Amino acid sequence: MKRAQILTTLALLLPLLTGVSSAQDDGVKPPAKTEEAEPAAKDDPAVKTNNEAPPPQAASDKDAAPRTSDEAALKLLAAAAKRQGGASLAQPAGLESFFVDFGRILVWRWSKGEDGKWNGLPEEVSAMNISWMRHDEKPSSLRTYWELNGRKVTRAVSGRHDYYWLDAGKQTAHITPEAHPDDYAEVQSHRRLSETLIDVAVLATLEKDGSIWTTVDDAAYPGHALHREPAPGAGGLTFTIWLDKKTNDPRHVRVEPVAKDAPTMLYELTYNDELPKELFSVSGAKLRFPREVIVEEKHEGAPKHRVMHLYVKRVAFNAVDEKAAFAPPKR
Repeated sequence: MKRAQILTTLALLLPLLTGVSSAQDDGVKPPAKTEEAEPAAKDDPAVKTNNEAPPPQAASDKDAAPRTSDEAALKLLAAAAKRQGGASLAQPAGLESFFVDFGRILVWRWSKGEDGKWNGLPEEVSAMNISWMRHDEKPSSLRTYWELNGRKVTRAVSGRHDYYWLDAGKQTAHITPEAHPDDYAEVQSHRRLSETLIDVAVLATLEKDGSIWTTVDDAAYPGHALHREPAPGAGGLTFTIWLDKKTNDPRHVRVEPVAKDAPTMLYELTYNDELPKELFSVSGAKLRFPREVIVEEKHEGAPKHRVMHLYVKRVAFNAVDEKAAFAPPKR
């Protein structure tokens, strides 16, 4: 899926910029609309080098009928998308960027004791926000900003240039997976979190991107379980989403690992349509957005761990300034 070319892991976590408090400082600008067109790809025909008849071929995957979504899954998805809203974002080039500010954030730090047991220590983060932007034919850009115990940290990746950077207030450093494995993994994790939030919030987009949807018998969580696979060759996240049987709200999401060593990401979503705008607001689109997000991860061979509990405060679509948000500061 185009928006998930990057993430998404939807699947997961956080940090961002050098001392910001306003939307302008966060690289957020007034919404702007653009349009896109994607040319269809065509393969050149193979050239024969002799006149001999080709040998007979056994049946292969090429002969098999393409996989399609089942009608029950599409019906449930349509009902959920209608309830969530966001039709304008599902239009071509309708969703270009995304900014979310969290009002309260709890994070868990996990360690394994000498007795082999895992211990989790929760901490409350002073501030956190995320900026995300899609690019045609390029991975998305992402920036996260944290304030924790008086320390301000920004981590970001410019998807257009495949450049990762970190700023802790005094200097800016280039992040590489070899020299900064934890920081690099965190940026990737937050990318997945952002794209998962986008996918779930704007379900109408997933109706039109060629994804393959099937109903599955998975009782890991209550509700109707729908499995999504990206369109062949389109990239994006593979996940299962559970819809509340009464409201059709997306309540749980399980994102499959995006790399060999990546964890399975698990999200629990809570909605609250009654909160005043002072506590929770969405701009740039008419849609319902999760108010609370609980994030868990499951590494192979390890127990499931809760890693974040996020309370969303403010969401703005198509309001991120690319240069201000993703270019490293000059010092």
